[in-house]
Amino acid sequence: MGDIFHVPFELRHNIDSNRYSIPGYPTLYLSNSIFLAYKELGEPDYNNLYVSKFYHIKYSNHSGTLLDMTNKPLYDTVEFKFKFLARWILTMACSVKVGFPDSPFKPEYILPQIIFQWVKNNINIGLRKVIGVKYSSTKIIDSKEGFYGGFYNTAIPIHHSNKNGYCDVLV
Repeated sequence: MGDIFHVPFELRHNIDSNRYSIPGYPTLYLSNSIFLAYKELGEPDYNNLYVSKFYHIKYSNHSGTLLDMTNKPLYDTVEFKFKFLARWILTMACSVKVGFPDSPFKPEYILPQIIFQWVKNNINIGLRKVIGVKYSSTKIIDSKEGFYGGFYNTAIPIHHSNKNGYCDVLV
């Protein structure tokens, strides 16, 4: 499981800054397509790729949810459209493409990282615990490259930190 899960705790010093993550803090990243994961990883050599499919299930006698930061309404109902419009400015501010990808400091990540800090502090929305963030990719531009569909990622923070290994809850 090692290379396809979050960075092991003993290697946390290698974790750099990402849109919905904190340097040094292990996070499980998932994409909704293999092609998107390939793009998000910077188009690595195919010989070094492994693919797995995961399903979100209920755990610990309660249901978790993802904070939806995607740039399209989830459902075509008045309620979901209203929720989408209510957070639209925040969603767009978190979806700014990085101006200088090779720079160690990316100001475009400040707001998403604040939101991620909020999520990892065990926040509930209604009766459901927020377990991670679902957000649109900035690596694939639908109209520019001729791709269609919703390309999104999910970032799930660890629940408990240990000296070695992986988060026992996420495993």
